[in-house]
Amino acid sequence: AGARQKRAAQADPDPTPEPTRRVSAVMAPPAWLQSHWGGVPDPEAESACRVGVLEVSRSGGKSAATRLFHQYPLRLIVPRRVKSAFPDADCIWCYSVTFGGGLVAGDRSGMSVSVADGCAAVLATQGTTKVYKHARGVSVAPRTEHSNDTITDEASRYSAGDAKTSRDTVQALAARVGAGSLLAVLPDPVQSFRDSRFRNRQR
Repeated sequence: AGARQKRAAQADPDPTPEPTRRVSAVMAPPAWLQSHWGGVPDPEAESACRVGVLEVSRSGGKSAATRLFHQYPLRLIVPRRVKSAFPDADCIWCYSVTFGGGLVAGDRSGMSVSVADGCAAVLATQGTTKVYKHARGVSVAPRTEHSNDTITDEASRYSAGDAKTSRDTVQALAARVGAGSLLAVLPDPVQSFRDSRFRNRQR
């Protein structure tokens, strides 16, 4: 064993460490998200809110989307002009779209939204949110006396043999609204298919 270690040291005396992958500031979730759910942690909802990020602040004297990020299965669209009864209103509209026409088993979809002081934003969708069916015969771990302390991730609730299709579909919204600001959440209805498992949380 000592000879092998010596030969390995001679072959590569100063190994170069692998480069660390950096997360872009645009992709990184807001710093306040981790503690946003209060005394009851919700890792599933937190994971969903990392999928999309929207920050609204003043730019040029008006409300503007100063930070926008989204990844699968979510896409966020902020049009420059929106046809409404008040075209000159100081407000931005953000539409969420789901790739593939809906959410499948195990999907996480959500947003972290921050509206700065004196700004206004509207969150809307371009149609109903479809939630497709899940597999049957799910093995759920029995509840314990401490099961209400934390909303745990599926890894602790399902056996390793369960397929991805046995996991809940989670949609969540985490929002912070500044003084004198407005955030209107106006989604279309959720359309759940038979045997689907869906949970939505907003705070």
